[in-house]
Formats: sequence, structure tokens, C-alpha cells
Amino acid sequence: MTKRALVFLFFCFPCFIYAQNCNSNTQQSIYDALNNGYSEAATTSIVPGEYVLVTNVLEHEYTFTSEITGTPDYITIRRNSDDSIIVQGTSPLNYTFFAGDIPDNIIKLVIHLDDSCDSTDNGNHTITLLNETNLPTCFGPESPRVSYLSNRRIDFYWDAPSSGSAPIDYDWEIGLPGFTPGTGNDVAKGSTGGATSASSGETLAASTAYEVAIRSNCGSGDYSIWLVTPSITTLTADPPSNDFCDGTEKLIQETGVANSGAATGIMRSVVGGAGTNKDAESCNGNANARDDVWYAFIAQTTDINIDLTPDFDGILTLFSGDCNSLTQLACADANGGLLPREESIYQTGLIIGDTYYFRVYSQGFSTGSPDFELKLWSNTATTDNDGDGYSNHPDVDCDDTESTIYPWAPEVVDNDIDEDCDGADLKTWYLDSDNDSYGDINNSVLANSQPANYVLDNSDCNDGVAAINPGATEVCDGIDNDCDGDIDDADSSVTGQTVWYIDADGDSYGDSGDSGTSFCFDPGAGYSMTNNDCNDGDNGIHPGATEIAGNGIDEDCNGLYGWYQDNDGDGHGSTTIVETANSTVGTNQSALNDDCNDSDAAIYPGNTEVCDGKDNDCANGADDGLTFTTYYIDGDNDSYGDENDSGTSFCSNPGVGYSTTNDDCDDGNMDVNPGATEIPGNGLDDDCNPATADTLSDEEFNLEHISILPNPFSDLITIQLKNNIGSDFLNIQMLDFNGRSIFIHKNLKANNGIITLNNLQGLHQGIYFIKISIPEGNIVKRLVKI
Repeated sequence: MTKRALVFLFFCFPCFIYAQNCNSNTQQSIYDALNNGYSEAATTSIVPGEYVLVTNVLEHEYTFTSEITGTPDYITIRRNSDDSIIVQGTSPLNYTFFAGDIPDNIIKLVIHLDDSCDSTDNGNHTITLLNETNLPTCFGPESPRVSYLSNRRIDFYWDAPSSGSAPIDYDWEIGLPGFTPGTGNDVAKGSTGGATSASSGETLAASTAYEVAIRSNCGSGDYSIWLVTPSITTLTADPPSNDFCDGTEKLIQETGVANSGAATGIMRSVVGGAGTNKDAESCNGNANARDDVWYAFIAQTTDINIDLTPDFDGILTLFSGDCNSLTQLACADANGGLLPREESIYQTGLIIGDTYYFRVYSQGFSTGSPDFELKLWSNTATTDNDGDGYSNHPDVDCDDTESTIYPWAPEVVDNDIDEDCDGADLKTWYLDSDNDSYGDINNSVLANSQPANYVLDNSDCNDGVAAINPGATEVCDGIDNDCDGDIDDADSSVTGQTVWYIDADGDSYGDSGDSGTSFCFDPGAGYSMTNNDCNDGDNGIHPGATEIAGNGIDEDCNGLYGWYQDNDGDGHGSTTIVETANSTVGTNQSALNDDCNDSDAAIYPGNTEVCDGKDNDCANGADDGLTFTTYYIDGDNDSYGDENDSGTSFCSNPGVGYSTTNDDCDDGNMDVNPGATEIPGNGLDDDCNPATADTLSDEEFNLEHISILPNPFSDLITIQLKNNIGSDFLNIQMLDFNGRSIFIHKNLKANNGIITLNNLQGLHQGIYFIKISIPEGNIVKRLVKI
């Protein structure tokens, strides 16, 4: 029973999976999967009842999604090859493909609203796929945003990846729309060193669309794919000077104005607004404050009306405090951007004399109509005696009798008048780095009060040394100590003068005979601070020179002369140097250091070498290689001595007529010796070896029948047959000194009785034998190769 149940369940399992049979005959598009481990949008414009062909599907795990505004669709995956169902289900759908699932690596993605195959919705849906097998370890940046956008620059930032390895750096590139990052067609690029923000710098063109690409660098060559932003268009104009709070434009509050219609309008614009350092306010929903412009005024009454009439959906905000710490007092964003677009703030409780800030910005990233009108007024009347726009109030105009003195008036530097009513006169202060109370004229700042390390004086000629200033005493040190423009003034008040001596030979040592001259400064070439040169006419002689032995000169001026030690008195010294007060050679001294044995007077260079086991002439070792050797008379000069001579001893080779051997059996015949080759048939013991003497006989024919030339030979031999010997064909054999065959030529044909043997230059020099055979007989002749 159990087995039957199992079988039933096994065969019915596909029925539960493929309970529906959703299909479509309408192809929407074809998508080639990237399989990079990131979510891929196969299409963003498909409607239910259509399908997408996805190519390059691998035998990997995938997740498929299909939805519209967060509502999941029903997905059916079919084989492209036979249109059979692989898997189906509600998005997201996860499936691992095997080889049999995708024989052509193409699948058919069909979408419907639900498992009833409903396709009544015509909205554009999005299909994505993710190769789960190829998930990367280095993920890309997330949520890129723009923090500053001008006509020449884009500043942007992003979030670090929410999964994967932590990046060690980020690369970024900016290019025209459609550019491919990493291919060199960017207009700006860089890396951040790990920071999650970057700036193009002032490198871009105005009114131009750009795309920003960012990727993570996780180290060891592991990068994410590039995240590319939508197009960002630069602005048309330069940023205004009041783009940030610290560049605020100062405005004057009107007083005693009956109503807004009577107030003076101020025309301004948000053109070029590039960035902000304060987030947008939520007056009436969210806004973007990047294009804000800033203004400030000094309250002359306790109440204020600020009216804004923009050509755009504007926002108006009032703050107290300062740019580093602003407190919002009021915000106006009436009517949600619909007409009329006027914004107004009426604020009471202001403190007269305090500075207040307000800013204007548009609802959105940019506006095509950037102009606006401002009115800043109060119906409370005030008195302005000097007509400078500021009231006669001690906390507003500090001198209401002088029209050039009022808050924010141009300050005239160093005139001891507080033109801008900030409580101090603007002065020029000079940096005093060395704290000697004298400042550097080339390093100054403007300030109402004395900054740290700054002074009003600017007469210090060296602000890095406290001992150098106009109040210092001039001394002889090569420096203008008192800043009067003269270095080491040539007057008697300058202390520390130095005596210098003439150095005629330029060796840095002065003449010992010079009494010296005093200078406050280095007189330069030709002078020295010492006078210990014993010869000021020779720059090789001075106290710092190296003493040279044997020349009778005191090079180092110490009063001593160097000589070489000559212990054996043979006139030749060793390398040992001795110094004496004598300028000429003394006993056991020499000007030479070439003696190879300074303890033997019979040994020195130039002496005659004798066979005594000593190197008498210091040239080539003991006896210069000479020893007693027994030599024997060589009467025939064949280098073999007479075997009957008992020999004579010589210290050197006695030369021609002698040999070191006595094994010549015939010292009257130079062709007979132990080195000769036995020649058969000549009746001689040529090699002085009785065992081999004349053992080979040849039938000779008369030598007058043949001649062999030249002898000695070098590279060829000519054989000439004479007297009609009866045959022009010869057999020729060449033998070496030891009777070994060199070559054999048979049946050589004589040409006009002549045969030439060429190419013999390769034979070694020495004695050879040539055997010539003809039918009439043989002949052997001795030849010499040179």
C-alpha cells in the first residue's frame, strides 16, 4: 500500500507544479543575459500576455521578478526549443537550470497578472533577472546624489554597498550621455581613496548633459560593475556670490513704509545657484535647496515684512543667529506652487541692531524662470540724520552724523575710524613668526583686533630668526642683523672681525710669512684663515698634503722629509718610510722603494742573476728560473743527444749543439733519431729501434724516373714522371711520421706526366712520407710540411 502511494505521488508531482498553462504568441523583445551577479532589467515596457526571449541563459540558479509598481506578476518560463514549460509561479520566481532545461540556452518568459493567465492590465511592467550563481564579492555603490551643481562642476556622493566586501576605494568617471566607463572616453575621472564623495572640479562645460559612473574597488583587482547615473545637466551661468550663507548679500530694511505697495522692490535671481550648506525646510512638503541665495539685514525695528514675488515656485525662510548656527524663525511656501506664487513673512520680536538672515530658493532642482523681486520693510518710522539708510539708534548706526559711517560700510584700513560700526577700526596686521615684535611685510591680514602672532610693524627683514630685526646689533656674521640693507657694515661698531692671510697658491692654507689682514666678511679667493703654509707658491705643499717619500720635499709642512728604509745599504730601500729632518738621503736611507729583500745587499734591482737560489735582480723570482741541468752533445742538430756522451751540467741552456737527451743512435745523421719514422727498404734503423728497423722492403725503381716538388711543402705537392717510365697511372699513399696512413689515391692519371696533390694546408707541420707505386715498382720519399 505504501509503495502504491509513493508511486502515485511521484507521477502526480508535476501536476501540482504545472497546474496552469499560461502562454503567449506575442513577443515583446529579446534580451541577452549578462550573468554578472547584478539585477538585470530584461525589459521595462512589457504588458501582461506578452513574452521576452532571454538568451545566454546558463546552467545556474536564477531569480526572476515581474511587477508593476510593486505588484507581483505570474511568470511562466518555457523552453525556446519546444515551448514546453520549465517552471512557473508568482514573482519572485527562483529556479536552477540544468542541461536538459535549456538545450539552446534560450528561455521564453511569459507574464500574466495571476495564475489564471489574466492579461487585462495594459500598464508597462518590468522584468528583472539575477544570476544567483555568479553573485559578486564586490558590490557597487548605492543611491548616488548630487550635492553641488554649477555651470562648470558636479559634486556628488553615494552610499557604500549594503552587502559584500567593504571597498578600499572608489573609482569615478564623468562622460557625455551614453559613454562607456573604463574605455577612456570620459571627460573627468579619479578615485577617492575610500571616501564616498567626489567632485569633477571646474572642468565641465555649461548647459551640457553628463552621466556619472562610480564603481567599488575591493582590492586585489576585485571591482564592482559601474553604477551609471541618469543625465545631469550643468547650469547656464556662474554661481552667484551669495550662493552660500557666508557670501550673504547685505540689504537695508526700509522703515516708515505704509504697505507693500509703497515698499521698494529689489530684483534678484537664483540663476547659477549651485549648492547649499543647509538642508531645505519643509514649509509645505519636501524641497530642494541647492539653488538657494542668501541675504542679511540689520533690524532697525522690532518687526519686519519680507515679500517675495518669484517667477517660480519659491520658498522664503527667515533665520536668526549667524551662518555657523542658524535658527529658523519663519518659512513661507504658500499655495503649493500654484498661482499666485507670492510668499510673505511678517515677523515680530526682532532685536534692534541684530543681524538676521533669509534665503530664497525654488521648489525643485532648477527653474527656467529664475528671477524674483524682494521687498524688505516695516511701517514703523525711524530717524536717519545722515541719510545713509540706517536709523539714529546706538545699536544700528554708530555715527548718524556721518553718511560714510554705517553698518557694513566699506572700511578704510589703518585710519583709526570705525566705518562699518563693528566696534573696531580695520587694521593691517603682519605675521611675527619669530616673536621678536617685528612683522613680515609680505605676510599680512586685515582684522579689527590683533590676531595671534601678528603685529602692526612690518619692518622685519627675516621673520624666521628672532635675532634679526631693526632693533638688533650688527655683527660680523655675513647677515644683515639690523635690517638696514647692509650686510656686516664696514664701520668700527661692527664686532667680530676676523684676520685673514694671503693664500697665493689657492690651496686654502695661508702664507706662514704673512702677518694677516682683518675683515668682517670672507674676502674670498686668495685668502685663508690659517697661516701655516710653508710654501705658498705650490698648492701641493701645505699642512693637509700627503707626504711623498724620496723626493727631498716637506709636502705637509711638518719640518720632516720622507725616505725609504735601506737596511742592507745596497742603495735600494724597502716600502717602509722613515721621516728625518734631513733634506738629503742619510745612512740606511734611499730615495727608492724597489728592494725585494732589504736584508741582503746582494739582492736588488739591476743586479746580475746567478744560479744561487736567490732572486738577485728582483725580477723574475729566484735564479730567474735558472737551475743546473745536464746537457748532451747533439752533433747533427736533430734535438737528440749522442748516446755515447756522458753529459755536461749548465745553469742555463747552452743553445745549439746540445740536448737534454742522449738517445740518438747515429748523432751524425739528423734523419736518424728516436723521433724519426722507420722507412722500409733503406737499410737504416731510422727510429733507433732495432726491433722495427728496415722490416718492410719495397721494390724500388730509380729516383731519376720521378721528382716531387716542393720539399718542404705548404699546401700542394707536384709529382712529375720522367724518362717514359711506362705508365701514366699511379697509386699514391701519404704516411705520417709514425707510419700511419694519411690518405691513399689509386689509379691517378698523370696530365702531361704531372700529378698535383692540393689542399694539404690542413696537415700539421712535421715529417711525412709519400709512397708512389707504378707497375714497374715503388718508391718512398721523405717530405717536410711547413
